[in-house]
Amino acid sequence: MDNTIPCPCGSKLTFSLCCYPYILGSAVPTSPEALMRSRYSAYATSHFEYIANTYASKEQSEHIIGKCESNSGAVSVTDIKKSSLHTKWCKLEIVNSHEEDRRGEVEFVAYYQHNKQFYAMHERSRFIKVQSKWLYVDGQMLSKTGSLKIGRNDNCLCGSGKKFKRCCQA
Repeated sequence: MDNTIPCPCGSKLTFSLCCYPYILGSAVPTSPEALMRSRYSAYATSHFEYIANTYASKEQSEHIIGKCESNSGAVSVTDIKKSSLHTKWCKLEIVNSHEEDRRGEVEFVAYYQHNKQFYAMHERSRFIKVQSKWLYVDGQMLSKTGSLKIGRNDNCLCGSGKKFKRCCQA
């Protein structure tokens, strides 16, 4: 592991000091936001098994938050991998994050490229804590979700500081 690669989650730390220990299983995220960031980084680095392993089961979810319409835990590594084909994750923006007792929510916008088109996914995710481990329950899509129009001379959404035409568009 190259210790100089920035973490995809945008924390300003290197990947090896930020999300990678969670993905490897050598550390456990201590908050819903840390889990959200590590799940995003897992998508960005194709660690699909980690994503599948951080879903709460329907039984766990209902025990903590009551009746739940989510089918959490029903997503396989194969499903996640298939849905991620031709997707490049560009940037994660945390809008809001809070937790109380064994419940948490994180609102975020994830920017990504799929088949040469750029998109934003604006979601409010719910998390639960089971035996000192945070797990993803489900998410609600919000207003900023959809395709993006980025001008060639706009700053690139990945945060590189370069013009879009000289960075992710290229």
